[in-house]
Amino acid sequence: MTAAATLVRIGRRNLRVPLTLAESLTHHEGDSTWTPTYMYETAEAIALQFLGIVLRDQELRQEGKDQEQRLMSLAAASEVRADADRVRAEADQELDRTRAEAEQARSLIDKRRASVREDIEETEAEKKQRAAKQAAARKTEADRRQAQAEKDLRQEERQAEKVRIRQERAALESRRQALAAERRAESVDQALEQTKNGKR
Repeated sequence: MTAAATLVRIGRRNLRVPLTLAESLTHHEGDSTWTPTYMYETAEAIALQFLGIVLRDQELRQEGKDQEQRLMSLAAASEVRADADRVRAEADQELDRTRAEAEQARSLIDKRRASVREDIEETEAEKKQRAAKQAAARKTEADRRQAQAEKDLRQEERQAEKVRIRQERAALESRRQALAAERRAESVDQALEQTKNGKR
């Protein structure tokens, strides 16, 4: 390492003192994604590469390249994290919408069942005013209608439940993917932090 390169490193540490103080005051110590730190370290990486060329110090130049690469990786990880947050929010919204639609479907089925029951009760009231033979025939018809109506309603309920389950599974899958993307982002952060600690 040349004497000039040594001076560069000493000056580099001194120049960073104000930024280090600002990071401490704002609780951003070690956070290279904080905008002032990111901008400073980007400029520093360019300066190190330039000085490495001028001073013909390959180690200094490589240090600048490594820092630039680390910052690029941090930016990519930050973008992945933002995408994960967005996907998770969309998945939560889709899940809420699916549940609301399922509740509306159940409410509609309950109303239709009550309407069918009222119609059957009216028919029963009319049967009492007729002759016994006619009453028996109408009762049979009412029972058939009720059984068919209940069958139709049960089928509608099954269909509505199937739709709800499919939609909820899709929403949960989207949320699972969002969480997986977030875990990948955290893994990138941890790998970068380990790389950073290893170089210190």
